[in-house]
Amino acid sequence: MKKVKPVVQERRWVTRDGLSIATNWIPAKKGKSSRLIILSPGFAKYKDAYPMNLICGDLSQWGDVVGMDFRGMGQSEGRYTFGGEEYLDLEPILKWARPRYRQVVLLGLSLGSYHSLRAAHSWPKLVDRLLLVSVPSRLEDVLLTLGPIRQSWTILTDWKAIKKRLTVGANPFFRWGNPFSKKPNAVNLAAELKMPTAFLVGGKDRLVLKQLSRNIFEKTKSSKTWAEIPEGNHAEFLYLENEEKFKLWLIKSLAIKK
Repeated sequence: MKKVKPVVQERRWVTRDGLSIATNWIPAKKGKSSRLIILSPGFAKYKDAYPMNLICGDLSQWGDVVGMDFRGMGQSEGRYTFGGEEYLDLEPILKWARPRYRQVVLLGLSLGSYHSLRAAHSWPKLVDRLLLVSVPSRLEDVLLTLGPIRQSWTILTDWKAIKKRLTVGANPFFRWGNPFSKKPNAVNLAAELKMPTAFLVGGKDRLVLKQLSRNIFEKTKSSKTWAEIPEGNHAEFLYLENEEKFKLWLIKSLAIKK
């Protein structure tokens, strides 16, 4: 079935360190909603790129949606710090949303899930549910496990994989900051999470090994769930290649009654 292009408005927010952050606002398809879902894209991804725009459109069947351009990305100001300060970009949205929504959800993809986890850890009273897809413990751990090399080799030796990657909007030449800026290990933050947290990984993910996500899951003490799509790849490709399974995970994680 052909997907209908959602109604999109750009909204801007100012962080505590004075940066203007651009987001896409997509209202719920069914009208006024008591749920807000904030989608955090991963490395080199931005709100207007495929499939982030597509995912936001689908999410709007379950609530109002915000799609992020983190600092240094897309239309936002500043430089990307690879996990050092991006969580601050979520703070003004969360503070605005708290009195307006019964349920505020952070949904992160790859490094975006690390930003979401840090925000949920920093402001637990502002987040009701945390959904983490292909979450790394931090950027350095992805590099230490040779994730980029492994993924690049897999793609370059499979023309179908190359073709799929070419369809995805990404900008590796965005405004970089310091890749090794100081940042905490998500494993050490996990024990202090207060909200229900759902994890989703792909069994064939070569970039963020599922064990990195599992290490966070095992330290999480709040209510939590673990799901794996054995044939699934990394982050947004779990949605693109396994859409029905991805959506079933979303419905369950959002505690939506069918």
